[in-house]
This record gives sequence, C-alpha cells and structure tokens, in this order.
Amino acid sequence: MSTLVGNKTVEYFAKGGQNIYRVVRRNLRVIAAAFAIAIASVAALLIERQPAIPVSESQRLVAISEETEDAPKRVPVAEAMPASDEVQAAESPRILFRDGRSVAINFRASSVQNLISPYEMLLNYNHFKSLAEAGDADAQYLIARALEVCRWSAPASREQLEESIATMYETLRLPSGRNGEYAWVLMDGENLEEAEASARQKAEGCWNIPEAERDNDFDWLSKAAANSHVGALVVLGDRYQSGTAAATQSLDRAWRLGSFGALGVLANVYKSGEGLEASDQLLSAAYTYLYSHIYLEDLELHGPINGDLLRAVFQGRLDELTSSLQPNQMDKVLDLAQKMLLENPRCCESNFY
Repeated sequence: MSTLVGNKTVEYFAKGGQNIYRVVRRNLRVIAAAFAIAIASVAALLIERQPAIPVSESQRLVAISEETEDAPKRVPVAEAMPASDEVQAAESPRILFRDGRSVAINFRASSVQNLISPYEMLLNYNHFKSLAEAGDADAQYLIARALEVCRWSAPASREQLEESIATMYETLRLPSGRNGEYAWVLMDGENLEEAEASARQKAEGCWNIPEAERDNDFDWLSKAAANSHVGALVVLGDRYQSGTAAATQSLDRAWRLGSFGALGVLANVYKSGEGLEASDQLLSAAYTYLYSHIYLEDLELHGPINGDLLRAVFQGRLDELTSSLQPNQMDKVLDLAQKMLLENPRCCESNFY
C-alpha cells in the first residue's frame, strides 16, 4: 500500500470515528436508558428461570471463591461432606452377619488422614516441636513419623546422598536406609529428576533436625499414644512393639478408639501367635472378616474412583477365608465379628477422608 492510500484510509476512518462520537454524545441519555432496561429484563428472566442453588452447592461456591493464590487449596464442602439427608442416610452401610442380622457402621473423618506429610513437618520442625512439648498429640505423632522417615530413608551425609543419586541414575534403583543396610527399592517408572529432587528435599529436611534428636521417634510416638492418638497406637503396636504382648494392647486400644485398620494388624498377630500364649485362628479370622468388610464399605463410600485393585484384594481375602473354614467354624467367626462391632460404639474412622 502506498503512503498516499494509507493517509487517505486513516483520514477516512478518523472522520468516521468523529461522526460516530457526535451521534453517541447527542443520544447518550437515550442509549443509557435503553441499556439499563435491557439489563433489567435479562436479569429478571434469569432469576425467573434459574433453579434454587442447593445448600451444598452454595457452600462449594463459597469455598472456591475464598481461595487465593496464597491460601492452600481446599476441597469444596459439597465434595468433602455431602449435606443432603438422602446422601447422609446412604453413608450408613450395614455389615451382614448370620440369620439376616446386620450392624450399621457410621464413618467419620480420620484423625490422621488430613494431617500434613512428614516432609512438610521436617521443614517446620521447631514449630511442631514446641507444640509437641506442650502436649499436642497430633504434633507428637507427626514428629515421630518424620523422624521415622529420617531413620529409614535419609542418608547420613551429603557424600552418601550424592553416591545414592549417582547410583540411582545408573541402576534405576534408589537405596533406602541411613547406612545402606536396607534393601534397594526398585523405581517402577518413577521420574528420575523428581526422585532426585525428593531425595534431596528429604535429606535437607532431616539434616535440619539436630543430630541428637534424630533417633527420638519412639519417644514421641509413645507420648502421642499415651495421649490416645489413634494413628500413634497403630504404628506403635504394628512396628515398634511387634512380637510383644504390648502390641496387642496398643492395637486393641486403637480399635476401641475407632481405627478399624488396627483389626488387620490384630488378625496377623493372632494368626502368628507372636507375643501371645498361643495363636487363635478363629479370632484371627474374625478380625480379618470384620476388617475386610469395613474396608470395602469405606472404599465404596469414600475411596478413589479407580479402587478396583483394592476392592479385588479385600474381596479375595474374604473369599479365601470363607472357603478355608468349615460351616460351624464360619458361624463362630461371624458371631465373634458381630460381637466386636457391637461392643465398639466408636467404629469407625475412614481410611480415605
């Protein structure tokens, strides 16, 4: 395009713009009035046709609108805890026993599921330590779990960390254990760069803790258990007291406080007889039966959508249990399981929310 044509084109559009401006200015009040009437009409139509927003959806919108870039993302209320009576009624499953008898289960939010991860705790160790020293059971439990991670996973030195990472890239395996005394863990499709970043973050967090305090996981876990922390009782009985009579006591107490996960560990304890005078296969079967059924109900209500593998595992346990027992033995197992459930009004904390 030539300069002359370009100038004429600009002049043409400039004059056109001036004419439009004059028309709008002369009729500004009329245009504004017409625009206001149109807006009001559309709003009235939307209000008339828009269905009422349910309470749960209103809560969801409020939860979303309150999020900021600085604030942590929250699960919308409507998704975390359905508010309608119909949904709540559906969240009281029943476990069937003999002769058509059944017992309802009332799930509640887990006392440990939504706590921060051990890695986050490591970065704020001093803060949580002050809370733990003041008697906060959650803080005591978190410190214990974080120190346990350091004990089993973090390298003892920066040199060992670099050697581990170099070996990881060569073998696609990441060593665990402070001094390399534990088995190597196969990295199944894990991104190497992400694994390296995680290993460095974990190591830095553990090194942030004074060396004299890094082996205090059992002490903090014992304090949390003494404060009736359900998660602490299960971990204490499962790993730290394994093979002793104290393990059974801790796990039984955790179950009575609402942790059905303790049932799975108790099933193994009574099957092996470790720490007991003798094994009890029927009692072990009763624990397995109750644990598996509660887990399946929890998975159905609150578990991940792609929980088919977990569902198959626990259903397989029940099928194996049923096929391995005589009818009279199965009757005793059902009676024991029903008695356990009826005697525990605090069952159960969900594993998934």
